[in-house]
Amino acid sequence: MNVAFAQACRGNANEAALLLQFFQIFSPAVAHSAAHPANELIDKFVDDGQTELVENFSVPLPLITIAHILGLPADAKQRALAAEGEQAEAMTQVASELAERVIVCRISEQVQSDASLMLKLKRIGIQPGREVTLALNDDGVQVTSEDKAGGITAELPRLVAAHLFVTRP
Repeated sequence: MNVAFAQACRGNANEAALLLQFFQIFSPAVAHSAAHPANELIDKFVDDGQTELVENFSVPLPLITIAHILGLPADAKQRALAAEGEQAEAMTQVASELAERVIVCRISEQVQSDASLMLKLKRIGIQPGREVTLALNDDGVQVTSEDKAGGITAELPRLVAAHLFVTRP
């Protein structure tokens, strides 16, 4: 892997940085542990011998796997799954001048393709299943997330916030 990595990134520092982030996030140990959520879902219907595969496996699997890889607690995974079944709206549609609590339920593929933006979102606590507070302002959407160390507030441009989907609790 190291030889292929070095050859792929020769002369391109940006590509090297992105690939390095990718390999750190999706290490073999993380990839192996990602099978755990799939096994949990299968265990729920294996005894019945049948299930609605899309509804009970294909739809929840990506969300549960991402939450597992990010290390979110089980209750956050369950909130994210519940929110996924509801009508999600873009942060830009929900945010108003009055602060409002919402649950992040999904991040669009356009945002997911930007590794540095995904890392920023993770650092400020914008992850599926997490509860955050939104407030609209002139420059975009102000997002506040609570963690053990206190609140983290960040300003998201409208273009980014339009690709982050939330539901009301």
